[in-house]
Parts: sequence; C-alpha cells; structure tokens
Amino acid sequence: MHPPRFLQSLLLILLSVWMGCVSSADAAQQIAGYVGVDRALTASPAERVGPVQFAATADTAQPTRGSQERMLFILASSKVHGNSTIPASISSGEVVHAWDIFRAAGYTVDFVSPHGGDLPILDAYVSDDVEARLKDDPLMGGLRNTLTPAQIDASRYRAVYYVGGSNAMCGVAEPPVLQDIAMQVYERNGGVVSGVCHGTAGIVNLKLANGQHLVSGKRISGYPE
Repeated sequence: MHPPRFLQSLLLILLSVWMGCVSSADAAQQIAGYVGVDRALTASPAERVGPVQFAATADTAQPTRGSQERMLFILASSKVHGNSTIPASISSGEVVHAWDIFRAAGYTVDFVSPHGGDLPILDAYVSDDVEARLKDDPLMGGLRNTLTPAQIDASRYRAVYYVGGSNAMCGVAEPPVLQDIAMQVYERNGGVVSGVCHGTAGIVNLKLANGQHLVSGKRISGYPE
C-alpha cells in the first residue's frame, strides 16, 4: 500500500497535467513507482477547483447522462487470491485519497467491479488515517454497491483508475468488457488510463485499436512484491 502523502502528490500531479499546469515531461520526472499512460486533455474543470476540502458528498449510484466530468474507479470483486482460500481485499487508502482529490477538483467518481455490488475490505488494508472513512455513507455506499461493467457508458469518462489491493491481481485484467471500457476512454475520449500499486495489473492486457499493447514501447515501473 502506498503512503498516503505519496498517493495524494501523485494524483495532484495527474490533475496538474490535465489542467495544463505542468507538462507531461515535467510530471514524468516527478512520478516514481507509478504506472500510468496519459494523454493531454483539451478541456478541464479548472475553473471549478477551489480550496481542497476533503468532504465526500458525492453520488455514487448511476452515472448522470451527458456528463464528461467523471472518473471511473475500477476495483476487484474477488474475496480470495485466485483459487486459494487466502482472503483478499481492495486498498481503502487508494480509494479514499483519490476520491478526495478528484472530488475536490470538481469530478464525480463512479465505481465499477467485475461482478458489481459489495467489495471486500479487510482490516489489514485499512490504514489509520482512513479508518474513520469507513463510516462515510456516500463513499461506502459506492463501495457496497459498485456498478457492473454492463452498466457503464464509457463515453462519459475522462479517466479510468485501477485501484490497488491484493485482489486487484484477480479477475480485473482478464474481462474483455473492462478492457473495452478502458480503451474507449483512452482512444475515443482522449482520456487517461492509470493505476496504482497492485491495480497496475489491470493494464497488462489493454490493446490499442491497431492490436498493439498499450504498454508496448513504454518504460514501466512498478512494485515486484
């Protein structure tokens, strides 16, 4: 699990790239241990960015039609690692810190998982700084009622964000429907494909329309364990 301050800095750099505050080259020099493939976005909600207030009051139910100011968090449904009986979980900190930053910047966040519905959150994946957020009804309502891939209209999103946690290695990278959503955001919407920690497993099977892997020819850094 990433230290919270690092994750917040990472996401702020991402937002700066989108809003034209820094160049992609400058951002690349600032980011270490992060896997992401980005594109410049011509429009941004910069005018809506004010003082950062980490209060979650978002709707996390069905996405609003016609809105492009949305982020899609892709999370894993699996409660165990592969075919084992070893418990697995999403990383709560990697949800909370990203949620707070994107919401403060004026974006709506939607959650999708391979099977939809409730997601596993083990105590070991809840850091002290976000433990209180387990009582945050809007946020937890989204994690308890994630959308299915069939409910997602990819044309509405500016970015997809593959959330970490050990279960991100299980069942996220394989479904073609999730791959199609990510690549529509990237190629048709001119958007961003990003991932953090174990969530970077989600990008390994992504392919461009020409059949080339999204990561082909790119320098990638990650966490071996």
